[in-house]
Amino acid sequence: MSGLSAWIMSITGVVCLGALADVLMAEGSTKKYVKGIVALMVFAAILAPIPAILNGEFDFSIDNSTSSADDAFVTEVTEARYRNAESALESALAARGYEGAVVRIYLGYGGEVPEVVAVVVDVTAAVIIAENENINIKEDVAGYTASALGIEPVRVTVVY
Repeated sequence: MSGLSAWIMSITGVVCLGALADVLMAEGSTKKYVKGIVALMVFAAILAPIPAILNGEFDFSIDNSTSSADDAFVTEVTEARYRNAESALESALAARGYEGAVVRIYLGYGGEVPEVVAVVVDVTAAVIIAENENINIKEDVAGYTASALGIEPVRVTVVY
């Protein structure tokens, strides 16, 4: 355990012991003396590392070897983020003249964090405004979707 972790644990332990003593003590004149002694113990625990800090011997690092990311939570958050991205892309495509386009993002779970493997944009039911009728729908939709998600355009499939 690092110096900083041990210091925090000692303060926490002294405070917990003080709270326990406070709860167990009967009301009376002795209780105020016990509270005073506990306060001095807390104060001593807080001041304990000062000589080590002044001598440069105190370790301020925190040992994170026992902590790790919750993979299920990371996956859940990533999936929610991409579900929101689907809705945002559908709205953005509607603003670009592809009202009713349906976006589906497919994730791959090979690494630590899921990543976009493929995106399918279905514009078969989309109502295309008159000014967009003579454009290359596939290139326009695929290029916009790829740039919005920060992926290569080859990962975007447009169904029309």
